[in-house]
Amino acid sequence: MVEVPLRHNREFTALWAGQTVSAFGTSVAGLAYPLLVLALTGSPAAAGLVGSVLAATAFLTRLPAGLIADRVDRKRLMLACDAVRAVAVGSIGAAVLVDRVTLAHVMLVAVVDGAAGTLFAPAEAVAVRRVVAPAQVRDAVARGEARQQLAALVGPATGGVLFGAGRALPFLVDALSYAVSFAAVCTLRTPLTDPARPGGRVWAGLGDGVRWLWRQPFLRAVTLWLAAAGVLYPAMGLVTLVLARERGATAAAVGLVFTAAGAGGLAGALAAPWLLRRLPPVAVVVGYASTAAAATWAMLAVDPVWTLGVLGAVAFFPVPAVNALVLSHVALDVPDALHGRVVSATTQLTTLLHPVGPGVVGLLLAATGARATVMVCGVLFTVLAIAALANRPMRTG
Repeated sequence: MVEVPLRHNREFTALWAGQTVSAFGTSVAGLAYPLLVLALTGSPAAAGLVGSVLAATAFLTRLPAGLIADRVDRKRLMLACDAVRAVAVGSIGAAVLVDRVTLAHVMLVAVVDGAAGTLFAPAEAVAVRRVVAPAQVRDAVARGEARQQLAALVGPATGGVLFGAGRALPFLVDALSYAVSFAAVCTLRTPLTDPARPGGRVWAGLGDGVRWLWRQPFLRAVTLWLAAAGVLYPAMGLVTLVLARERGATAAAVGLVFTAAGAGGLAGALAAPWLLRRLPPVAVVVGYASTAAAATWAMLAVDPVWTLGVLGAVAFFPVPAVNALVLSHVALDVPDALHGRVVSATTQLTTLLHPVGPGVVGLLLAATGARATVMVCGVLFTVLAIAALANRPMRTG
């Protein structure tokens, strides 16, 4: 493939723009789902169940999704996923407009939406590698991180405003975003699938992605390291929330704290291509843990609530670079016939322990208080930084 600047690459630009709009719509609806269920039932438990359903669906379908992405026409798969999601999410908007929405309907759409999104992801990862030159893969993956961070920053606030204006609006916007993604995928002309696809029994290669990943020393080491770090990172939001409340923060102030943290992630995503070109992998990973450790310890030394937002921004700044580092290694090294399965396996393993952290930290907060919990988290982040520096495959990757 002839190397042209990414901004002049028509297919990459179309794919990136379509997925940016789609990620924004997903983020908008992500807040609207529990708000709608809460309005329907008045039950916080039922509202929380939507998130659990989405997470469980993604977990159960992720490895099969990678296998399917390696066995079928990837472009058609992406188009089918967008079409299904547009119809499913749009059906909630339509049902709300005619006052016919039910809890069962919302839960069913959550399953369909989550499953289709999980199917789409590995096919899209392959598409990125196919439409750019090999030397541009790392930058292309890093730009994908930027769109996710941008959606996470502006999507929830937009979702709240739209829901307040009309309960159907967030879901109609999300459905429209899938239509935009569908149109963008339609413009791709580069073949996304080799003519000779793997044969044999359909489910015979389900574990091939995990096995390939396990044979790569650097990817195995960093994936396991990220799985361990995944216990802490999702839980730090809860720690920040409790600390902010203890210091008298209003709900609006807490929202600003989390917005500032999200802005740090967006800045990190924009800087990720530059960082990955100039730093060795171990520096990216160790910097990630060291920054998190420093920001966590600093929570004990600062008092104004706004400083928690600054520290959150500092902690989240390196995250996109680490994500892009892992995914670009996969994109550059994995055989095309296994690409979907390896992408799914990598995501599955790195997020395996995410559900554990908030529960464990919640118990720790209840038993010991916020300051002691911060100290425990600071120690663990410090240990992770030392472990990364001491791990030979990560030092030489």
